[in-house]
Amino acid sequence: MSRENVDLVRRIYAEGREYTGFFDAEATEMELADWRPRYDPEYEFHAVVEGNRLVEQGLDGYVRLMRDWLAPWESYTIAGDEFYDLEPDRVAVTTRHHGRLKDGGAEIRTEGVDVWTLRDGRFLRLEAYLDREKGLEAAGIRR
Repeated sequence: MSRENVDLVRRIYAEGREYTGFFDAEATEMELADWRPRYDPEYEFHAVVEGNRLVEQGLDGYVRLMRDWLAPWESYTIAGDEFYDLEPDRVAVTTRHHGRLKDGGAEIRTEGVDVWTLRDGRFLRLEAYLDREKGLEAAGIRR
C-alpha cells in the first residue's frame, strides 16, 4: 500500500497551491468536495511552528486553522519537493513555503516538512513542520 500512499500524497502537491484561496468559502468547499472522502473521520492536523504545536480535528478544523494562520498574508503557497515512503503508513514531504504579508509587508521563504499518516488509503494525520530540520528529525530521515 505504501506506493499508493506516496502517489496519493503527491497529488496534493501536484502544483504549488495558493492557500489564501481558503477565504473563498464556496471555492474551498468545491475543491474539498473531491478530497473529503479521502480523509479519515478521525483526521488530525498538527502545525508545528517554533516549538508550538497547534492541533485541529477534522478537515473543517484544518480549514479553520488555516484561515486563522493566513489572515495576515496577501499570498501564501506551499510546494512539495521530495517524497519519502516511511513504511508502512507514513509519507514525508519536504516543502517550500513562499508568502507575502498584506500591506506591502515582507516576503517570506522557508522550508519545512509535512509528515502524513494514512489508514486504509485515507489521510489520518498531517504534521506540518515549518522548520525543515525538526521535521526531518520527527520523520526519522537522516541526510
